[in-house]
Amino acid sequence: MPRFVRVFVTNNLQSYRATATVVANRSNVSTLLNSILERGEEKLKNRAFLHHYKQYGCEEDDFEESFNSVFSVINAYEEAFRL
Repeated sequence: MPRFVRVFVTNNLQSYRATATVVANRSNVSTLLNSILERGEEKLKNRAFLHHYKQYGCEEDDFEESFNSVFSVINAYEEAFRL
C-alpha cells in the first residue's frame, strides 16, 4: 500500500499553521465502536446524565436512533472485512 508523506522544512515555522491528519480504514475499528456503543447503551439504561441532555431537547429516542446508526456502521465494517 503506498504511503505519501509531504515534508516542509523551513526556518520560519511560525508562518505555517500546524495540522496533521491520519486516515485509516481498518477492520478493528468495529471493536472500538462496539465498546463505545455498549458503554453508551449502559449509560442510557441507567439514565446517566440524561437530565442534562433533556434540558437541551434530546430525548431517549434520539439516543436509540444514534445507537442504531452506530450499530449499522459496525455491521458495515464487519461485512467489508469478511469480503
